[in-house]
Amino acid sequence: MQDKKNVFSILEKIEKNKYQITMMNIKNIYLQERKNLDQLKILNNYRKEYLKKIHIEMLAGINVNYLINYNNFMRMLDKIIQENICFIENHKKIVNEHLNAIIKSQINLKTWEYLDKICKKNILKRKLRKEQMINDNNIQLQSFQKG
Repeated sequence: MQDKKNVFSILEKIEKNKYQITMMNIKNIYLQERKNLDQLKILNNYRKEYLKKIHIEMLAGINVNYLINYNNFMRMLDKIIQENICFIENHKKIVNEHLNAIIKSQINLKTWEYLDKICKKNILKRKLRKEQMINDNNIQLQSFQKG
């Protein structure tokens, strides 16, 4: 019941949820980035191997059609590598945005915790004053009944 009265407690819970969601997003992005980095290494290694292979075949003499196919394949491979690099850069930007969101969330969380603590102290003071008033009224009532 007090949580419904205390807005700061609700805001604190919301901020904690935001923090957890953002942390999960960052972990997922890091995993995706790792996969992209692994894929980029594989593609670059494949490109190097293919370059060596085509170089050996060019020294031995190569068919023109094969060279055209090779150039088309290399353009496609370079495009895929470039897209992978763009994905990695975008992931880094997204991670930085999430890290900034976490910093803001931490600041908000500390603020809401502080205000919640103050609010709970005020509620406790009011409750104690109310109990004191009830006790004072009971004592006065008893003294009137005796007198």
